[in-house]
Amino acid sequence: MSLLSRLRHPRSGVSPDTTPDDPATDLPVAPDVEEPPAPEPVAAPVPAAPAGIPCPSCARIVDPPPARARKCPHCRHLIVVRRTDGRTVYLTEAAVEVFEAERQREADMAMWTAQRAEWLRLAHGVGAAEERARRIAARPVSAEAVAEARELYVAGSARAIKAADKARSWDIAARYGREQALALYRDAGSPVPPPDEIRAIHATAMAALLRGLEGTGTHAEIVGGTCCAACRRDDGRAFVIKAELKADRLPHADCPHGLCACEWWIGGTPFKRKRRRRAPTQV
Repeated sequence: MSLLSRLRHPRSGVSPDTTPDDPATDLPVAPDVEEPPAPEPVAAPVPAAPAGIPCPSCARIVDPPPARARKCPHCRHLIVVRRTDGRTVYLTEAAVEVFEAERQREADMAMWTAQRAEWLRLAHGVGAAEERARRIAARPVSAEAVAEARELYVAGSARAIKAADKARSWDIAARYGREQALALYRDAGSPVPPPDEIRAIHATAMAALLRGLEGTGTHAEIVGGTCCAACRRDDGRAFVIKAELKADRLPHADCPHGLCACEWWIGGTPFKRKRRRRAPTQV
């Protein structure tokens, strides 16, 4: 059959695009088969970390780690154990001094930062020089910066008390004086009895309270303190204001709290001592 007849008679079973001699017509057609998934890579085993710690002197593993200072079993040098920030640190003897110095430096920096901030806060409350306060705050934190901030507050407080006294604003003078006495008392470590200069500042503030009460009457009453026998003894008692301005009764000298919380208030019933009755004479 000629090529033309093959094209005209497709029933012959021969594709018009192929010939009997074409080898592609004799190849079987493979069915579609899904390829198996590639195997997942297997991770290499991770070696277990040693249970001990490296010796700070020879770097050989010490297992179990020492709980307290002891010698390394390999090099026989002392391993010093310290704990900081919730973790354990292992040191050589030579490194202990550096470690302790660094810990002390960090503690000092934290303390100085808090103290400087507190003195500057108090200085702002009494109207101290803002420009100088900004210069102190901008300096690196140190004991000298703390002392300068303290000096700024004390000087500003003294000026504010003097101005309040001059204006006869006795309540303001008393408040500034008590705040200054308490701040200096805490800075001194709250000793009992308080230093004389601190007690004098507090007593001057109490006198300012009395002067503010002179216009309300002739007597003032002690209120507020029940912390000790001396404070309980005077609590609620009224005294003559003019006499108390010279008596220097508050703060109570024998109060175990150093600077007691007692203060003067508007006068009540004057205190009168009870007169003892004489026993009848036996005849």
